Amino acid sequence: MNSFLANYKSPLLMITGVLIGAMCGIMWPNVAHNLKFIGDIFLNLLFTLVIPLVFFSITVAFYRLVKDGQIGKILLRTSAFFILIWIICGTLSYFSMFLWNPSSNWDLQTMLVENGVDVQPKGNILVEIFTVSDFTMLFSKSHIMPLVIFSALIGTSAAMVYKTSDNFLRVMEGGNSIISKALELVMRTAPIGLGCYFAHTTASFGANIINDYLGIFIIYCSLAAIVIFLVFPLLIRSRYNWSKVKEYAINVTPPSITAFSTASSSVAMPGNIEAAVRTGVHSSISMAIVPLATNLLKGGSVMADVIKVVFLMTLSNCSVQGFGTYLTILGIALVAAIVSGAVTNGSITGEIIVCSMLSIDPKMVGIIMIIGTIVDIPATLVNSQGTVVASLLIDKKTDVVDNETN
Repeated sequence: MNSFLANYKSPLLMITGVLIGAMCGIMWPNVAHNLKFIGDIFLNLLFTLVIPLVFFSITVAFYRLVKDGQIGKILLRTSAFFILIWIICGTLSYFSMFLWNPSSNWDLQTMLVENGVDVQPKGNILVEIFTVSDFTMLFSKSHIMPLVIFSALIGTSAAMVYKTSDNFLRVMEGGNSIISKALELVMRTAPIGLGCYFAHTTASFGANIINDYLGIFIIYCSLAAIVIFLVFPLLIRSRYNWSKVKEYAINVTPPSITAFSTASSSVAMPGNIEAAVRTGVHSSISMAIVPLATNLLKGGSVMADVIKVVFLMTLSNCSVQGFGTYLTILGIALVAAIVSGAVTNGSITGEIIVCSMLSIDPKMVGIIMIIGTIVDIPATLVNSQGTVVASLLIDKKTDVVDNETN
């Protein structure tokens, strides 16, 4: 019993904090709203630490991979397994809408929404996804993807320049260790910080979801459960054994609780890196793949965006059947999901892209924004766990020499 409590102390404390926060949000919503600032302080501390963590971890990872001659193999495996998870998640979501599609009874003209948001895309979306116009803009949680690319470039270049010296690696590893320790200290306050944040979230949700949106929420949660408890374990089992699946389930629990409570896979990223390493993934793979997957994989977001696309197509009296239509829906959802994780105000930008690619009035953004809001937490949970699954799949049979300094 003592061993069990020792192993599960952290997740049990976080679960307790979240449950207390949820009860507070339901029973005393006014008090819960006043506690939000504590949760915000906790999250802001995490966000400020995530930025240097991304820089150090990606730089170190790519430095090692290039030095060991593994970069081509890793990128090939990454693309293959990312595409596999995208297709599985998107396909499950697509077919679920044939079971029940609430928008089939709605009138498009009555659903045009006037909101105070400027919904017109500005500039070149692709430019904003992958680059920034100024060096200082790299170090912002709003520009994680450009920072990932910059860090990968620095790590790759350093490995090409310092062919015989590992001084650069030691400096980067030192920075990574310091930031990781700082994160460990901040995470000790997680039960309080997450509890206060989730209290506000619970109080804010209320009973404003109408029946059709509630139906979408139920469908989505069912899809998320299928992916988390069936698809992900089977993917791991296909390359390992059931013992590895059990090990994964234990180690992924703490960061999953963080992702569930905060609806942020970025906040859970440090925990996911640690979970992958604890499950047996080489540190170079974990530090390279988990941050990359946090920004790009987005299996949960792909599922949500497929529902949004089918929802709007049905409202517009467009057929959603046929293999060609299925590929179109999956493609639109994939682009929107990647954008939502890589661009400032990504959610609204991704939803604008959905409307634009479907040639639908951009005022319809207001409708699918509601869908995105109500499925955000389970979608984040799928996104978060998918990063660890991807690192496990990519790491299998990848021979990486451990160059860590003793």
